[in-house]
Amino acid sequence: NIIEINSLCKSFGSNVPILDDISLKIPKGSLITIIGRNGAGKTTLLKCIAGLHNINSGQISLNFDQKNTVKYTSANNSIRNQKYRKKIGFIFQNIALWPHFTILENVMRPLIDIHHMQKNDAIMMAHEWIVHKLKLKEYDLTKYPQELSIGMQRRVAIARTFATNPDILLIDELEANLDPEAVENVLNLIQEMFLEDPQKTMLMITHRIDFAFNNSTKVIALDKGRIVANDTPEKVLDNPQKENRNQFIKEIIEPYMSKWNFAFKSLETAVNIISLTSQIKD
Repeated sequence: NIIEINSLCKSFGSNVPILDDISLKIPKGSLITIIGRNGAGKTTLLKCIAGLHNINSGQISLNFDQKNTVKYTSANNSIRNQKYRKKIGFIFQNIALWPHFTILENVMRPLIDIHHMQKNDAIMMAHEWIVHKLKLKEYDLTKYPQELSIGMQRRVAIARTFATNPDILLIDELEANLDPEAVENVLNLIQEMFLEDPQKTMLMITHRIDFAFNNSTKVIALDKGRIVANDTPEKVLDNPQKENRNQFIKEIIEPYMSKWNFAFKSLETAVNIISLTSQIKD
């Protein structure tokens, strides 16, 4: 398991925990989708894994390989910041581009400063991701973030993270601020990256339930800071009589069905969802 979380709790100055006794094991090479309502603790979980939030109790272990393992608790939060920075990529929901760098510089600087790539190689890599994979124009390379639309800035932020080729890729609602065509483009890139590199591990918060159930190794659902489902897509939809399962489908999956026009790869998956939500409505 490249990520192991044991009894993780996180709160922000109150008695109400944002994450309450979270335990997970994420095997290397997994594509994990995390779903849940706003405020369920999804983003906080990713930021704890990335080392951007200190934890109140419990333990997080990152096992990149036999020689690169780190375990941290509330007592040693500080050990994780620099050494493993280049092994974890985070696509933030709030974009977080450097306003004083051009678009090209935003993507190439981490390649040079963190990954110690030669400048010419970094330029070529940045150009490949910005122009050929994320579909921005050549003339956008010399612009500054504030000169682009929010959606285009979002694509630059995605290019910056993808280009660093991290061992663990954490994605916080990549569909935010993207038009439908750009969303499909980025989702396809994620599929390609996952299929091309069996060692890459991805944890992805998404409201695209169709993507979650068609492509994930596992689906994790959070509700009020606790895990209410953690299994393969097929098993999450199985056994509607299981404790909390009807409530989970009603409150988390069904609202998104009306929001998105699904194109499920598996007819059986679609039938299962329709059948279960019909039972709830009845």
